[in-house]
Amino acid sequence: MDKESRYIAYAKERFARLKGRGIILTGATGGIGKGAARLLGALGCRLLFLVRNLKAGEALAKELEEQFGVEAKAFPYDALDEKAVDSVLAFLAKEPPYDCFLSIAGIYHQPAKDIDGIERTFRVNSLAPLKLLKGLAAAYPQMEAVQTLSLVCRYKPRYRADDVSDATSFRAYLSSIASRNARYALSKRFLMQALIVERRKGLKIALAHPGVAYTNLFDPKNKAYPRAFYRMAPPLMKAIFMPAEKAALSILEAADKGSEEGKIVGPRGLFHAWGYPKEYSYPSSIHEGEEWIAVLLEELSAQ
Repeated sequence: MDKESRYIAYAKERFARLKGRGIILTGATGGIGKGAARLLGALGCRLLFLVRNLKAGEALAKELEEQFGVEAKAFPYDALDEKAVDSVLAFLAKEPPYDCFLSIAGIYHQPAKDIDGIERTFRVNSLAPLKLLKGLAAAYPQMEAVQTLSLVCRYKPRYRADDVSDATSFRAYLSSIASRNARYALSKRFLMQALIVERRKGLKIALAHPGVAYTNLFDPKNKAYPRAFYRMAPPLMKAIFMPAEKAALSILEAADKGSEEGKIVGPRGLFHAWGYPKEYSYPSSIHEGEEWIAVLLEELSAQ
């Protein structure tokens, strides 16, 4: 049995509640998102891909229709487009109801760039998923959701209280972060904090992280790292890290069974970086400043 068949067999045995459900995904055209899409196709799910690359999304939909006999389609969605959520909701109003939304898309290790005054890593990884999740929840209260987070969400911000006294100073703080890794880590941390607050208000969302997977991030075309990195690291990483389908199992576990307050679904192995999924407690330090961060993200989203 090849690896994908093994993970499909695991999904069919473990995730009975997902079989045949209507599922919306972001991030389905590459990496872990594509792994999740293939597993869901094998479970007979009706799929909708919200994608920036519509051509790639339609190609994947056709591939899964032919391989698994499922209904799949793609719809354009750009996290940097302020009207994207409205377009998605208008499209969904004409569709049969969907049961679950998997928020997987994001960007990693990108050069700093302000877009309308907000650094793009935070726009894509924090503001956009939060807006889409809340928009879907308001329009479809029964829809469940999963947000994909990261191991690095425990990274603590370094600022004084007066650095983030309001949305304007918070926006300036985000633009001042020089490290690509810090921008990524904080974008995931701030999103997680806001979602924890939203859960208490009734948002039906489970939290998950896929661990460490070998994805197209390690393709030299991405240019996320120096050229020397791509000459040496990818072969080693391919041998060590999980394939995308195995990493996607944690996301499907969260979609099938949810996650309790104070817990997140992720791999059960060393440092929660490898292995099959389990639910475990995330660090309590995540709660530090969560109410204020949720307010600031809401204010930035409204600007």
